[in-house]
Amino acid sequence: MAVAIQSTSTQSWQTATTAVFTKPTGLSTGNLMFVTITHNNNTAWTPPAGWTAGFAYYDSTTTGWRVSTYWKIATSGDAGATDFSFTNSSIKHTGMMYRITGHDATTPINTDNGIKDIRTAHPLIFTATITPSVASCLLLESIYYANSGGTPSGYYITTSNPTWTQQYDSGRNGSDEFTTASATRVQTTSCGNWGCDMVSNCNGVGVITAIAPAAAAGPANLKSYNTNLKANIKSINTNLIANVKSLNTNV
Repeated sequence: MAVAIQSTSTQSWQTATTAVFTKPTGLSTGNLMFVTITHNNNTAWTPPAGWTAGFAYYDSTTTGWRVSTYWKIATSGDAGATDFSFTNSSIKHTGMMYRITGHDATTPINTDNGIKDIRTAHPLIFTATITPSVASCLLLESIYYANSGGTPSGYYITTSNPTWTQQYDSGRNGSDEFTTASATRVQTTSCGNWGCDMVSNCNGVGVITAIAPAAAAGPANLKSYNTNLKANIKSINTNLIANVKSLNTNV
């Protein structure tokens, strides 16, 4: 099964101490929950119990904004929940939560990275590259930029660029923009530079994440089958030898 986004929910722009994400439709035990949030300080969010912090990047010199990521493999308690709350100080923020299936059940985050870009031209070019170690990872771009750049017109990586799907895009009062996109990439080479394009120059902060697909089950199952087969043959041979000995004794 390919790793894929099944449903999402969002926290719209607000100034508050809590970002609340409604449980994505269909969330089940074993699904990967992935959250990305942008906000205007460098304080990490406090996620619900059991969540792991992914890559985060803060631009201290230009925009003053941070992009953060968090993930968790859903439990039965999560599947039965109504929403998920992340807390911080009272700050401007927005974000998205993904429900993902087909991911590696043990190590879903294959690799991630992030950086800022100070633009005197466009598109935004982020130089913090990633190199997935397994084929067919799901790539997620999470990008904040000054809203003077306008809405994004496309997303990219410079090496073996796949087809991207915008997942979220929202501007705030003509000042800030947060946009996310996804794509599946077969290659395991470096992605090179990455980012998004917009109508004019602006500064931005971005994080890129590679979600690993589930490990192929075939070889492991075959090895187990062969082991069991050998054990059964050995048992049959042992019983056959015993029966022959018994027959000879009786004769």
